[in-house]
Amino acid sequence: MKKVYFLLAAVLLVATAWSKTTTWTGGANTAWDNAANWDNGVPANGDHVIFPNNTSVNLTRVAFGGNLNLASLTILGNSTVRFSNSVIRTITITN
Repeated sequence: MKKVYFLLAAVLLVATAWSKTTTWTGGANTAWDNAANWDNGVPANGDHVIFPNNTSVNLTRVAFGGNLNLASLTILGNSTVRFSNSVIRTITITN
């Protein structure tokens, strides 16, 4: 039984090691899929996404590669974030 718990803990540790935190900078335009708009790359499955204080953006091209499962989505104070897409996508936020 101890082996099962150890294996489960190891799998969870590895899975969380691949996630990253990335913060919106809006450095290029309003496209979600443009790496120049993020401080740590375009969000991928399992990532933590942050929109800093005083952000006002109408995001385009959100999850164009397919549905997205984020570990967390944080929108900090005095911010407005709108998701606009020309295709239907699902964004699931785990936490």
